[in-house]
Amino acid sequence: MTTSGKAALCLFVLATALTAADISGKWKGGIINTLPSGETRQTQEIYMDLTQDGDKVSGTMGPSAERQVSINEGTIEGNRVKFMQGNHRLVELTLSDNRLIGTMKHANKPEDPVAKLVLDRIKP
Repeated sequence: MTTSGKAALCLFVLATALTAADISGKWKGGIINTLPSGETRQTQEIYMDLTQDGDKVSGTMGPSAERQVSINEGTIEGNRVKFMQGNHRLVELTLSDNRLIGTMKHANKPEDPVAKLVLDRIKP
């Protein structure tokens, strides 16, 4: 294989790896909090309906399938997703084996607690 052929193959493999994650679909999970006792448990359900178009992410997120808030400024890079829920909650998630795990925090109040999110893809 020629040098230019090897370079083209490397670029194809890299482009495929960077766009391999697909988060489009419905997700269900919850906010996981650590209680004063040290116990961790889900304290609120979360539903998301996401659409991915290249490196852009759009959709909705909320406490039930019926009560949803739009997400804004959504992006995906590799397996890492970042967006704003409404105008003030920053959500950062990582996709691993059909599970999104990450955090949600108030974008304008860094002193507010950070919530841990765990969501699984809902099978159609």
